[in-house]
This record gives sequence, structure tokens and C-alpha cells, in this order.
Amino acid sequence: MPNPVGYYKFDVKTDIIEKAANAGAKAGLKANIENCGWAEVVETGEDYSLWIDAATRDKNKGIVHLEFNFELRTATFMGVGDLIKIKHFTLDYDPEADWENVTSIPDAKALTSWCQKEIEKLKKNGLIDFAFGGALDKASKVTTILNKVLGYLDPTDSAEKQAEAVLVGTLCYSQLQSWMLEHEQGKW
Repeated sequence: MPNPVGYYKFDVKTDIIEKAANAGAKAGLKANIENCGWAEVVETGEDYSLWIDAATRDKNKGIVHLEFNFELRTATFMGVGDLIKIKHFTLDYDPEADWENVTSIPDAKALTSWCQKEIEKLKKNGLIDFAFGGALDKASKVTTILNKVLGYLDPTDSAEKQAEAVLVGTLCYSQLQSWMLEHEQGKW
């Protein structure tokens, strides 16, 4: 998918009640945006606000079932801004199995496959461990994003938060990229 032509500023937000629970997803999205070249993350002066909202997580036999809304909203100093676009996502993953069981990311089979392959390559080469604590190969896009994610996450964060940083962050970034291309084509 091509990148948008314009340059945009986003404030990545979560509801205050969900802030701790969504820290991994938020960190991953911020890392992807900071690495893209066509946008940046800001705290004030944004063009749009991005929300990871209404997240629910259930864990059964090691599999985490996650549902959440990803929202593009108008800029706002206080409050949530006006809704422009929304996408509901559902995914299942096993952080202990390094995402081999991600089965239900809608419209993103290729993205899922890419994430899995990149992470497996790094692991096979001894460049990353399951908790992302190993030395990282600086040449790969995924490692650049992972390095940025690590800057946003506390080293004591759970495997679930770390997995969500990669999976949800990359998934939301892909959706954002699509929305901004639609905007530039005058579709909203």
C-alpha cells in the first residue's frame, strides 16, 4: 500500500480508565507512526486524534481474545473530538507461542503472516527473544518498530502488552494508512 502524500500530526489516545490496559497497543501504534515518514505523534497541535477504545480481553487456555475499536477523530484539547472513522477489530493470539495462533484479524491475513515471518526470522538468528529482550538487528523494519515500542513500554510489562504492541500497533497503523489515503482521494 502506498503512503499518503500529505504530512499529518496525530495524538494517540485511550480512555483514562483503559490507559494501563491499552498501553501495549498504544505504544505499538505510536512506534509505527514515528517510523512511517508521513506522520508524527504529538501531544498538542494535532490534525487528528486516534483512539484505541472499548477494549475487552479474555484469556482461555493461554489464548488472549481481544476486541477493540480503533477510531479516527477530530483534534481536541479536551474531550474526545468528533468521530470521523471507526473500525472494530477482533483477534486471538497466544503470546507464549509468539503469535502462531493469531487467527482472526479481519482483512489483514498478509499483515499477520508478515509479522510472524519477520519475528521468526529474528528469533532463528538469535536476534530477539520472546520478550523482545535480545539484541536487535537494526536493518529490519520490524526491529526498528520494536526498538521504538521498547521505548514506550516498561521492561516489566507483560508478554500480552508486548505482543499487542506489535500486533495491534501494526494493524491500527495499516488501517490509519488506508483511511488517510481515502481522505486524500476525497472519500471523506
